[in-house]
Amino acid sequence: MKGKLVSTQDSTNYISQLQKLYENDPYNETYFAWILEFYDHPRQRHKLEDFVDDQLEDQPHSTMPWILKGEIAMHAKRWEEAADAYKTACSIDPNSLPIIYNVGLCLSNQAIDIQRAILNKERTLKKEDQQQIKQTLIEAKEYLEKAKTMDPKRKKVDWVTPLYIVYYALGETEKACELEPLVTGFKNTNQERID
Repeated sequence: MKGKLVSTQDSTNYISQLQKLYENDPYNETYFAWILEFYDHPRQRHKLEDFVDDQLEDQPHSTMPWILKGEIAMHAKRWEEAADAYKTACSIDPNSLPIIYNVGLCLSNQAIDIQRAILNKERTLKKEDQQQIKQTLIEAKEYLEKAKTMDPKRKKVDWVTPLYIVYYALGETEKACELEPLVTGFKNTNQERID
């Protein structure tokens, strides 16, 4: 069917069949991947979030829709939403290295964005702002250190740069210095230390 998508009706029939297959076997990652591939087309992309939300209503205890919700939010740089989605996926599958890594990555980016937004607006960080950023960085550190423990040779995820940034921002210079030789392509993020 995929090779014969010419008209709008062909597309409608195709996605309908894929959704039926997926509904009959919701843990089949191949069916899920085919649906995602279909929605990745520029004319269909807006429907992807609706599809994911429907899947979350039907299968709130499946990691795949939560991961996808995190991916969508992550690509849109909605870091808090992405981190929350990945945290939910992590509560379902607490040993998934990519999920753990993505939580840490999203939280570190969230902290950086909070800091940038405040500094662009106020030019200075208030004590409560510093505390919020620090708490977010500490939480990011926990996830990234767990990823480091699970994948010390970085065969599945490259946790080094985000963890380096978190260490530096938290003022943990000794730990940051240990990672510095491993950091590749690091660019200054203008992340100031939160002491």
